Amino acid sequence: MFLNALLVAIVTLLSDVSECFLSNGMLKRPIIVGTFVGLLLGDVSTGAIVGGQLELIFMGVASIGGIHSTEPHMAAAFASAICILFGYSWKEAIVLAVPVGYIGIILGNVYQIFKSFMIPVLDKFIEEDKLKQFSALFLAIPWICSLLPAIAMFSGIYAGADVLEKLINSLPEFLSVGMNAASCMLPAVGMGLLLNFIWDSKLSIYFILGFALSSFLGVSNIFVAIVGVFLAYLEMNRFMERGKTK
Repeated sequence: MFLNALLVAIVTLLSDVSECFLSNGMLKRPIIVGTFVGLLLGDVSTGAIVGGQLELIFMGVASIGGIHSTEPHMAAAFASAICILFGYSWKEAIVLAVPVGYIGIILGNVYQIFKSFMIPVLDKFIEEDKLKQFSALFLAIPWICSLLPAIAMFSGIYAGADVLEKLINSLPEFLSVGMNAASCMLPAVGMGLLLNFIWDSKLSIYFILGFALSSFLGVSNIFVAIVGVFLAYLEMNRFMERGKTK
């Protein structure tokens, strides 16, 4: 269990640091984190499935001005790990993972406080023309700050197995049923929130087409996604052609 918890912590650490060094938060997306956790723990399909379900929930989450509403990468790492290691269903894992994302916000606030204390130190290095020390500290700060959620994830997986098992087993039946129902609703709620921002009545026919293909023809979601890619490509070309003619 020590090695497995360490691997999950490493994924959490690297996904967090990637945003600082790559200036791109895509590696923190649940579908990516879940897949990597599954890869390291020997069950890629489960990790991808859990990450995909959480991606639907957190798809519309964005950081505005450095303010985070949740930490999807921590939720995905935790949910994927407990599914693979402890045999929980993805429904149970998702319900437990959502609060973990909010715990990540608390750790993120500690992260911001630590960085604010480091700013005077960096300023002092610049004033004293200590560029090597400045560069070393500047590069070390993201790693130091990202250690906190990684350590929290390691502790939760390594020491929390018995606690989680007792918690799940002690839940009354009505609460377990409610958790399963909530886990089925959360992806739909996340998709609904996203559609609330991107909905365009002119493109609604594509949404209806995808629903019809999935519901009445019984095709897989992969097939619907492939059709969506082709339609998006055609729509993009049509838009670019209209721009050229103006």
